[in-house]
Amino acid sequence: MLNRIVRRLERFGGHDEPGIAVGIAKRGERAITAGQGLANLETGAPFTPDSAFRICSISKQFLCALVWKAHRAGKLDVDAHPSAYLGGFPGLDKSLTLRHLMHNRSGLRDHWVLAMWMGARAEQPFTLADGEEVIRRAPKSMFAPGSQNLYCNANFVLLERALENVTGRTFSENVHRDIFGPLGMASSFVGIDCADALPGGEQGYRLHHGQWEVEQNGMHWSGPAGIVSTIEDMLKWDACLDDPQRAGLPFVADITRMAPFNDGAPGLYASGIGVIEQGGRHLVTHSGALRGWRSVQLRHASEGVSVYVFINRTASPRDVATDLARIVGARPIWAGAARRRAQLMDLPHHGSYVSVEQGMVVALEAESEGKAAASLRQFGDASPLFHTAGGTFETEDRRTTLQFLDGGRLLLRAIDHNVAAVFERVADAKRPFGARGAFACKPLDSIVAITPGQGGATISFSGPFGAGIHHPLHTLDERYAWFDIPRGVDESPPGRVLVVHDRTAGTLELSCGLARRVVFRQ
Repeated sequence: MLNRIVRRLERFGGHDEPGIAVGIAKRGERAITAGQGLANLETGAPFTPDSAFRICSISKQFLCALVWKAHRAGKLDVDAHPSAYLGGFPGLDKSLTLRHLMHNRSGLRDHWVLAMWMGARAEQPFTLADGEEVIRRAPKSMFAPGSQNLYCNANFVLLERALENVTGRTFSENVHRDIFGPLGMASSFVGIDCADALPGGEQGYRLHHGQWEVEQNGMHWSGPAGIVSTIEDMLKWDACLDDPQRAGLPFVADITRMAPFNDGAPGLYASGIGVIEQGGRHLVTHSGALRGWRSVQLRHASEGVSVYVFINRTASPRDVATDLARIVGARPIWAGAARRRAQLMDLPHHGSYVSVEQGMVVALEAESEGKAAASLRQFGDASPLFHTAGGTFETEDRRTTLQFLDGGRLLLRAIDHNVAAVFERVADAKRPFGARGAFACKPLDSIVAITPGQGGATISFSGPFGAGIHHPLHTLDERYAWFDIPRGVDESPPGRVLVVHDRTAGTLELSCGLARRVVFRQ
């Protein structure tokens, strides 16, 4: 088994490249750890299970565990409005609760996406105070709290501030005292400035023009994504997740308890951690992403197998984690579910589809000659689609489906988000996008400018964080256009942004996967 694991790591990358470290546990007991490649290309330091690593959004489950601890102690109520424990955020919906924040059901917009629309550039410093200021300025929730799921780091910024106010201690002090210390996670700490050096000189990298280069990060994170840990320490945390009572931290059990959406539909995101049940099987999972650092956590409860994978490069570790889970006897819930039915197909409906309500543009793209597996381009990344029957398509995990309706419309169902939305097909552009000049968003103190040029129009932003770069603007028709933001102040980037022009109202409405329907006025 160990040889198969080593061979899988070798397929991931060479010994002289940025590395990979893995940890596998069975029924909460450490089983296998391994590492390959380099933690620092300049010094040649190896990447091992003891190497320091920015676990990014996997930090959220630690923060939520501390919130549940405070709830059990009567210091806060997770069903109370956030204003009960923090001030200075007047735009929060009255029905919002701390529980909505933990479940990613607040409808708030992700503040680091909005920062890009306020003039921020990808590598510039972006502090915790900057983030809080954006959240204060942000428009109210995009949907009724509790009705949908939409991933949002701002949720956890508010949770952290509430926790600190009721405990009188920083997140770092709380997590060391109540989790790291009791579990013996001696190598774990909160590293707020993502540009700071790590203890062993570990670096994150990207492959750029065929060469590895150190990724630049100016983002500051704390509770939502600031923990630095190691594979060895994370296996101690995994043992606690397996049996919180035995580990002496019973409040940790609360983070995996689910609650339904407002309409009674089952959710899949508990408290800072995903919980997926499908076909009688149970998966607890989360991933983490910062430029140069990617992590994934898979806990297959049905088989009692946990897999943790860290890589210090901007790439996805999920395929490696899935393969390792198979090697040690776990069958990933979604692996191959739809791929088995993939087939060549006619794609007469290729083109672009728009939902103004959801603030999304979906592009269906044929791979060759209009006859191949299609792809869904939703948030910037293209996901393969597989034809099932009767004009229905689905992603490999079967959690997003598309169905063609009469009249050139498209029905998208996204189980994870509790969304069913109808998209209208947009004809090929015959006239240029109708908007030109500058538009302002008063709440964000931001200006967006559309500038014509020989190579086509561009869109750019200026505001409290400076002046951003010019992005090429792609016309769908006179009313709709889109542009991509491939690199943001945080990872993953905002991706594809839909721009809707209302000539009569003199407005531009901008939406992407993490921030919908922000209005700029001419």
